Amino acid sequence: MVAIKTIEKTGLSKDELDDILNEVSMLIQLDHPNIVKYYETYEDKRYMYLVMQFCPKGELFDSFDHFVKKG
Repeated sequence: MVAIKTIEKTGLSKDELDDILNEVSMLIQLDHPNIVKYYETYEDKRYMYLVMQFCPKGELFDSFDHFVKKG
């Protein structure tokens, strides 16, 4: 099972597209059990699709408020 991060390219600046490509470049190099695994990228004229490891509990930042409230 994988997760596909879909990014709409329309309206993004060159710097924003470069940031996305930098993220992909970093993910390609990383191999650690606490970092989501990146598999590959597909794109068409409108979207870029990042295929990544599925994390059933969502992103860490989604849970961050919970941790802050608990102290």
